[in-house]
Parts: sequence; C-alpha cells; structure tokens
Amino acid sequence: VRSKSNEAKIKPLRDGFGKLFDQIELVEADLNNEASLMAACEGATYVVHTASPFHFKGDCVTPAVAGTTAVMKACTAHKVKMCVITSSCAAMQGPAKEDQPQPPAMYNETCWSNPDRPGGLIDYMKSKTLAEKAAWDYQAANPGFDIVTILPCFIMGPAPTGDGESVTYMKNILNGSKSEVPRNSSSFVDVRDVALAHLRA
Repeated sequence: VRSKSNEAKIKPLRDGFGKLFDQIELVEADLNNEASLMAACEGATYVVHTASPFHFKGDCVTPAVAGTTAVMKACTAHKVKMCVITSSCAAMQGPAKEDQPQPPAMYNETCWSNPDRPGGLIDYMKSKTLAEKAAWDYQAANPGFDIVTILPCFIMGPAPTGDGESVTYMKNILNGSKSEVPRNSSSFVDVRDVALAHLRA
C-alpha cells in the first residue's frame, strides 16, 4: 500500500479480508519509488507483482515501467525464486497489421503489441506492453530468478475491497450514468480465475 496511515484505503482491505486481515503484513511501497519496492520485497521467496496504473487519463507508462523494473531489481537483490507478473492481453493484442497471426494460427507468447504501429497504441496498452517487455529484458540480462506473466482480458467479479476501475466502468454502463457506450466487443475473465492462475504459476 502507498500509505498504511490512510484509513480510507486500509478500511476496505480490513473489511474485505475480515478475520484474515491480522495475518497480513502491510508494507508501504510506490511504483515510482524504487527504494520502497526494494524494501517491500525483502525476505520474500516469491513475488506477485500486480500493481500497475489502469485509467485513461494518460501517463500510465512511466509508473508501469518504473515499478516493474524496480520489482525486477528487488528480486535480484533479495534472491527471489520467482516473480509472477500481472500483465494484460493489451500487451499482445495490438500488433502491426502485418504481424497479426493469420488463421488458423493463434496469438501466442511470440505476439506483442506494437507501440510504433500506424496509429500507435492507447496509453494503457502501451504501458502494459513496455512494462512486460522491461521484465523479460531484465530477466534475460539477470537470469537469477524465474518470471511468469499472466495476460488476462477485462477482469470482472467480486471486489471485497471495494469497486476498482474495471467494476466502476461496467457499473456506469449498466446504471446509465455513462451516456455513450462504444459499439465494440469485449472479453471478460472472472477475478477468481485470474487469482488462481497467479497461485498456480
């Protein structure tokens, strides 16, 4: 958490975890503060890096890449065995047209979104692409630990710690407070399945 003294942020965690909350050790960390992430990972055998900005206000790239790089450095410094990273399908579903898999071929781990394609990528897609690339590049140069990346699509489901950006986005469509809805399709995955994927990794 960014601040253990921010009760407005801590209360949803306490309410969501209930009696299990006392078994959790909270430490302060910030994606833009490498020293805080280094300290947060101290003593860990495994790290699950889930934090990344998700909004459409611009500049998701800087904290996403900085935070992921700092976590990678912390894994090296503390001799972590494995880091599981929450990436996104956004990191692979936006290649240049000429690089798109042609049926019957399917998207796989060789596919990447291309920030330099004509039209570019929206900021969030670019942030997830560059952050995951930063992780793999770092691990290739510093192969002392394993990494696994999970690339879910739009995550939905129970939010015991309060509505996040994804749930709020969907609620705003359903309750009519969002006046315009894009005519497109979306893929969804249950948050519990995503959590299980991280655990099994």
